[in-house]
Amino acid sequence: MSRPHLALLLLPLAACTGDRTIDPGPSGGPVYDGGPAGTAPRDGGSDQPNRDAGSVTARDAGSAPSPACLAYLEATCRYALRCGSKVPLLGTTLEGACHPAQRARYCSDPTSGLAAIRADEGAFQRCADNLDGTACLLSSTGLCPGLFVGTLPNGAACRDARECAGGRCLRATPQQCEGVCADLASDGEACVVHDECASRRCKAPELTCTPVVPLGGACNGITVDDCADSSGCVNGVCRTPGTAGAACTPSGTGRTCADPYLCTTGGCGFGAGLGEACGFSTRCAQGLRCADDVCVTAASSNGACTSDGACPVNHVCDGVCRPLPVVGEVCTATLPCAEGICDQGTCRLARPNEACTPRTDLTFARCESGYACIQAMCRPVGNPCGP
Repeated sequence: MSRPHLALLLLPLAACTGDRTIDPGPSGGPVYDGGPAGTAPRDGGSDQPNRDAGSVTARDAGSAPSPACLAYLEATCRYALRCGSKVPLLGTTLEGACHPAQRARYCSDPTSGLAAIRADEGAFQRCADNLDGTACLLSSTGLCPGLFVGTLPNGAACRDARECAGGRCLRATPQQCEGVCADLASDGEACVVHDECASRRCKAPELTCTPVVPLGGACNGITVDDCADSSGCVNGVCRTPGTAGAACTPSGTGRTCADPYLCTTGGCGFGAGLGEACGFSTRCAQGLRCADDVCVTAASSNGACTSDGACPVNHVCDGVCRPLPVVGEVCTATLPCAEGICDQGTCRLARPNEACTPRTDLTFARCESGYACIQAMCRPVGNPCGP
């Protein structure tokens, strides 16, 4: 069956069944396609690295998980926990990588069964090796460009931008299943996704590709983060990320403050420390997270914790952050299903028109394929892409 890509900015995890997803995109606006979340459609654009052709391999669906891919997702989880306080949207969405079932599923078939996509195992490993030292600043090309290679020429039918050598799967409407491969759009051309643009910036509400603004230039910073990746938009001007006390603007990219600073009410600062009060207007320092209005150490899967709020999404705390069960695994009243519903002590996907509990995240499906949990019931959403 088809697998819609999860709404993760920099992480191409995919839900295996059920609920369709929408990628929020680098500026936080709704985006409908554009290949794997977290990698540009051709994964790096002009920054695409040179490759040894022998390092690019295809993996069959259902094969053993790639060790390099697993290492990449484990590193992604650590990045999400370290950087989530500075770039909240980034941290929340990337935390799907912390669940072992998601890692295993994705890394068994990272190309979603599409033969025209080649996964670069070497690029996965390079990302895993380097991500712990990567700053908490969101780049327009994602954390790890170069993970995939498209092989289809312009004009060929496509379902995923990663299939296309030109980097774009052009559709008449966002809801259309199939499109045709094309080059990335130039400035001023129509777009619905940031990754459709050569600049990686699709401006709302006009839905046109907008140019990258150089350091010192006038920027938008609201409907699109149009500054170059080395700068952020502060008071309408692209500026170098600031240090302690510098003026800043909270943004989806975190680029208005240099690491380890984040944007606070008093300008760039460290944020609240361990054990200090936190909330909507008071963010915790990097590596911490706000749980029950107190900053606690962010814990990974099976890491020590004192409350559920210290754990990644789809985990609960019972002294350690325990992954919630998925389909086929044991569930209880205190250990609810991350995927599906709990039926007589076992997780399974809810059937059409069956009661379900809506999710606040899009990491796992609740309902069988073609259905989504809407108003506490599995209702049809259709499956336009077929099996």
